[in-house]
Amino acid sequence: MHRAILAIALALSVQECIAAEDCEGDVRALREMLKTEPEQLAQATASRGDIAFLMWGGVGAVIPGIANQKCAREDGQFKWMRGASSDSLCGGAEHAALYQQSSDFAVRYNRAMVTERERRGIALCAP
Repeated sequence: MHRAILAIALALSVQECIAAEDCEGDVRALREMLKTEPEQLAQATASRGDIAFLMWGGVGAVIPGIANQKCAREDGQFKWMRGASSDSLCGGAEHAALYQQSSDFAVRYNRAMVTERERRGIALCAP
């Protein structure tokens, strides 16, 4: 399990916007991420120095779990959650179900990341 969390943490560190052309990859990435505990993933990611929040959604994208969206966006410490954009739901019912689950995951991850940032004395936006 720890190896899987580390693998996902490494994948998260690569900031990329994958177009809907890789729908299968988007669904697979989201499915694998949702198998982990968001708090553990946030810890593993932060331990590598990656303190970015997860951005979720499509046109009206948000950083779930963070009240001050403006602060979090200006901070620049966010990354898109692969497969969690309503603009690219291309994997049918499974993708739609994973998308719904990913919102709660992102809230828990981002709140855990606030804690990780506080531990490191890094300025942050309050949840």
